[in-house]
Parts: sequence; structure tokens; C-alpha cells
Amino acid sequence: MNDTYGHRAGDAALHHIAQTLRANCPDDGFVGRYGGEEFLMVLEDVDDVRSIADNVVTVVRDTRFSFEGTEIPMTVSLGASLAGAEPGTLVFERADAALYHAKSSGRDQAKIG
Repeated sequence: MNDTYGHRAGDAALHHIAQTLRANCPDDGFVGRYGGEEFLMVLEDVDDVRSIADNVVTVVRDTRFSFEGTEIPMTVSLGASLAGAEPGTLVFERADAALYHAKSSGRDQAKIG
């Protein structure tokens, strides 16, 4: 994104994706930026983690992102995990591993760790 549209567009795109993730995450979930262009989702007590994560990917893909009059197609690779009894660090590590799996498997998808 930055190489094609510039850093201001890249920053605006990150903000747009963050808002989309927050709007589609349950109240008891956590969404955060984990790295440069990486986002994680951690959910608690959610029956269908896969459905929620896949919905976020679809919403990002289907939402039009416009920057300074240019419509830019957007996709997201998402790593999600279900919070459990293990320490929080392991939850984030599972979500991070799932994110890398999503990216290495073709991007524009969610994987659950």
C-alpha cells in the first residue's frame, strides 16, 4: 500500500481496518495491532470464532476504502484465537501463528490458532 499510494494512504488504511475490526468484534473480544500491518483478534466465550473472523475478512473486502478520491481495494489476513486457561502470552502467540498461516496460505483470509 505504502509503495503504491504513499504512507498517508497506508496510515489511513490501517485506521480503516482497525475501525472495521472493532465494529465487528464482540464486546468481550480484543482486537489490536500487533505489528506494522498485522492485526490479531482474541475472543472469549464465543461459540463460533471461525464465523466472526471470516465475517471480518469479508467486511474488509466488501467495504470501499477511498483516499483522496481514489478507491483502493482492501483485504486483510487475520489470526484469531480463543482466550483460554493458558497465560495471555500464549493466546497472542497462537493468534500470531494463525496470522502467519493466513498470510502464507494466500492472504485475504482468517485462520484460528
